[in-house]
Amino acid sequence: MVLTHRRSRAISRYLPDEVINEIIQNVPRSDLLTLCQLSKLFHGLAVSALYRVIKLDTFTSIKSFCRAVLSNPRLAASVRSFTARCYQRFGLGRDTDPIALVLRAVKLFFRLEHLVIAIALFKEEHRRAFLQWSFPCLVNCSMTLTTSGATAPLLSSFLLRHPALASFSSSLSNLKFDAPLPIPLSNLRGLHAPVTLVPWIMTRDLREVKLSWGSKSLGHDVEKTILALKSMIPAETPFICSNDYCEDYFTAVVDSVSRHLPHTRTLDIRRNGPMHPGDARIAYARECLARFAYLVFLSIHTTSNHASFTMAEARTMAEHFGDVCPSLEACRFSADAAWRRVNGTWEKFPSRDFAMLAGITF
Repeated sequence: MVLTHRRSRAISRYLPDEVINEIIQNVPRSDLLTLCQLSKLFHGLAVSALYRVIKLDTFTSIKSFCRAVLSNPRLAASVRSFTARCYQRFGLGRDTDPIALVLRAVKLFFRLEHLVIAIALFKEEHRRAFLQWSFPCLVNCSMTLTTSGATAPLLSSFLLRHPALASFSSSLSNLKFDAPLPIPLSNLRGLHAPVTLVPWIMTRDLREVKLSWGSKSLGHDVEKTILALKSMIPAETPFICSNDYCEDYFTAVVDSVSRHLPHTRTLDIRRNGPMHPGDARIAYARECLARFAYLVFLSIHTTSNHASFTMAEARTMAEHFGDVCPSLEACRFSADAAWRRVNGTWEKFPSRDFAMLAGITF
């Protein structure tokens, strides 16, 4: 049945706005524009649904959307989820400061619950402005920011103003973080951040972490970091522990996690350089596996363009690791393939499926 203007008025006579709104939330996005043209009632409800979840990945779409919001600020109240990903710099075009245009629009999203912003925030004033704002309803936040000396205290202040965060992700890796106060985030379940942020977080129900370690020259205290994590995780709760840029901390991280977080379910370690089957660090990692009580997924991944292991070598490693850790079900050693245990035999499967099975979301 085609919904005409007359029929839309008849429906609104018998159904309350709340019921109509619930129906509209499940209408395909392609049909929402049609609903906007039926009546004032349907326009208001459909526009709210149309702007609820926004995902943009080009500069043109990001700027066009932000101009629309700034020209009609009432639209900002509908935005609950905003994702803007674009890793190229904005072309100036008619905008003297295009990033300021984006940030002016984002500032209006006072009902925002989910924020992902990964664009070229290349000026200090933009970064400072963004980190000084508040979003009272914010639950999940992921941001890509460049590092500067002023970033740490601003980031601390931002987190203190958003105590309801359940997930926080920041791409910063070499940030020397020294917060003036502990940061209480009682709802935090997932954290992706530089290791220097970890000791300042106060939470009791952390389920997943992705740590950025950076260069050994930073002198991170691995034991202190892992012990801080231990205090945030409920006893015997399955845990996902991922580690980025772990070149200089590989052995220490595996050792400390195996001793203090033996209930880790997924251990993911990404290194910058290649490895080979005879590497002493691989042998040491195998020894540490015996300490894990419920390890199911193990990933020792390299960002090198060259494969570290042949398929035969990777399968042999999976078998050896599985002998030491009976609970192990899947291993990944490269971007080419992963291995999983099926009826006692290790079989190859697509590497892209590993993260999904392992529950890695960052």
